[in-house]
Amino acid sequence: MDDGFMLFADDRAAELKVHCPLCKKVYIDPFISTCGHTFCLKCIKDNAGECPLDAIKFSPVVKNIAVYEQVGELLVHCCYGVVLKDGHAHPVVDTNGCQAVIKISEKHEHEENCEFKPISCPNDEECPKMFRK
Repeated sequence: MDDGFMLFADDRAAELKVHCPLCKKVYIDPFISTCGHTFCLKCIKDNAGECPLDAIKFSPVVKNIAVYEQVGELLVHCCYGVVLKDGHAHPVVDTNGCQAVIKISEKHEHEENCEFKPISCPNDEECPKMFRK
């Protein structure tokens, strides 16, 4: 689940102001631009070279380490513990999946080793996927 964590960022996201003013999501790869504002690197590159906040020509300068670290501290659900339900725009917690709530900075490592990660059967490739546990 690539960017799904953004949907589960804990309530501190709003008070920490870690949302990109362009995409309105929790920053992914936050960069300070030449105009001094912070945006997701992809948002800077996709925005035709002009800052939408002050109409100054801009480009990425340096990674915003402070914002990057704040985002890394936000708590999210493991992707193997959420599901998309019909009629829901956002994933919901799956009570049969992983119940871990982890820091975004630890998300990748947890999900690589999660007991609920689907794996192929080592005995027969025609078997359906199963949980690692």
